[in-house]
Amino acid sequence: MNVLVASGKGGTGKTTVACNIAHYLCKQGENLKLFDADVEEPNLHLFIKGEKLAEKPVNILIPQVIQDKCTHCGKCAEVCRYNAIAVLKSGVLVFPELCHSCGACVFICPEHCIIENNKTIGKITYYRVAKGLELISGELNISEPMPTPVIKKLLKHTTHDGINIIDAAPGTGCSFTASVYFSDIILLVTENSPFGLYDLSLAYIVVKQLNKQCYICINKYLDVYDGIDKFAEKNNITVLSRIPEERRFAETYSKGELLIETYPEFEKYIKPIAEIIR
Repeated sequence: MNVLVASGKGGTGKTTVACNIAHYLCKQGENLKLFDADVEEPNLHLFIKGEKLAEKPVNILIPQVIQDKCTHCGKCAEVCRYNAIAVLKSGVLVFPELCHSCGACVFICPEHCIIENNKTIGKITYYRVAKGLELISGELNISEPMPTPVIKKLLKHTTHDGINIIDAAPGTGCSFTASVYFSDIILLVTENSPFGLYDLSLAYIVVKQLNKQCYICINKYLDVYDGIDKFAEKNNITVLSRIPEERRFAETYSKGELLIETYPEFEKYIKPIAEIIR
């Protein structure tokens, strides 16, 4: 079971919810893995602290043209959907930042003068946290433009005989879509405001298009706005939890502490989500 904790925007409390769900389920005796798929800014290891076991690089294949063999036919540039290859009279240029490692240029080259080299764009870090709980974190190297290869390699570690909690990147871009693809259940964490509703609706469009089961958690909840509840009712989505906006919660989070450990009563906000997962 792959459970994605996501949000349409940053700052909704997605990571807070994800790590507290994992902690609760672990205490209930469940075997689970926690994945940090926010690879451009992973921070779950600050809250779920464990022993670092290993790091492995994430590589992609980048084409290299053997200029002496090239006849400048231009077929490689024609087949590249991402304009990562330009054929000039003086030679062939490859733009690694645009390349998606599809291998089409290698396949179509009639002179077989294109080879592929490994390029490291990120890493996967493995942590042992506690009995029944592992943390696996993906991280994209600074200045690299494409997070999806790191996310795809990260989520290949999901297990089929346990629970996988995935903390997604905020927003509704490629990182979010790649994580949704791997998931069975989506928990959308939102703020109780018109801005939160707008970004929630964008995320829900993606989830609906990919035909995934969806639930909502309203964080920083104040009983002054009913837009989220009306949206949930209209689209037949269950609101599993309403976590109130309290300064003490924000202060605890800023210290890298788990709310469910510091405030035992916080369990009542996490338990409905965890029970649906179980």
